[in-house]
Amino acid sequence: MPAVLSLARSFRTATAEGSNLTAFVNNLTQGLYDRFGGIFRNLNVASPPGVRAVCTGRDLAFEHDVFLMASALDPTYAYHWLLDVPATFEEKQAIRHCIDGRSS
Repeated sequence: MPAVLSLARSFRTATAEGSNLTAFVNNLTQGLYDRFGGIFRNLNVASPPGVRAVCTGRDLAFEHDVFLMASALDPTYAYHWLLDVPATFEEKQAIRHCIDGRSS
């Protein structure tokens, strides 16, 4: 999950910089949201402009809480992956408290 969030952040940055590969980056972003849409839905991360938020059947049920809890419990990642979530500090704290409540 941390890798997916990091990729999404990188794609947002590449699109914001006005790269000449915008169409390519948009296709990669669409594929990321198609496959891992459950993670973004679980974290209430809105789809970027130009990305269709439709269920294509390729979403692999990543909306389960186990992915959030596993990332938080792994000492390598802990809650560092929250830096890649485009949310306010308060929203990130709410996610953290929600995960802490589920894992205890």
